[in-house]
Amino acid sequence: MSISKQLLDGINTLRAGNSQGFDIVYGETSSYVFARARMIMNDEQDANDLVQDTYIQAYQNINSLQDPHNIFAWLGGIAYRQGMKIYRKKNDILLGDDNDGFFEQIENEDIEWNPELSMEQKAVGNIVAEIIDELPPLQKAALTAFYYD
Repeated sequence: MSISKQLLDGINTLRAGNSQGFDIVYGETSSYVFARARMIMNDEQDANDLVQDTYIQAYQNINSLQDPHNIFAWLGGIAYRQGMKIYRKKNDILLGDDNDGFFEQIENEDIEWNPELSMEQKAVGNIVAEIIDELPPLQKAALTAFYYD
């Protein structure tokens, strides 16, 4: 996507520390950034928040833009990354009051705290040891060497 001389001047003005350059950059790119934000977010309010976050990041990091002719791709990348941050924040699941006792329902599988599980594992170990003892000597040696040695 080619950029206008006015946008190029706005980028250079913004890089020089003049905030009037931001007005030019915003005016020339806002429709593109909003369209990208709408593609990323499902909700219009979220898209507006994403546009705002995108321009905050762009303003703070304008000097990281290596080639001013790539301003649209650069802004699109910022929009994508910021959009993924918004999704992650929204999808963080917090336990509410309806999940009281959730952690108490999780079964503890630590043998030290569960004697029944410990007895089952010992019984299975004894059965496996008996089966290994019944193998021919060559297979028994190979199995023992592979798993125990």
